[in-house]
Amino acid sequence: MDLSDGTAERIVTVFGGTGFLGRRLVQSLLEKKLR
Repeated sequence: MDLSDGTAERIVTVFGGTGFLGRRLVQSLLEKKLR
């Protein structure tokens, strides 16, 4: 996997994703992915 071109898929695990901070973190990660 060559990370230098920026197209590599990334997998992120968020524990506590239903709490206040978790929801904000997941939303932020999704927004960055969609750019």
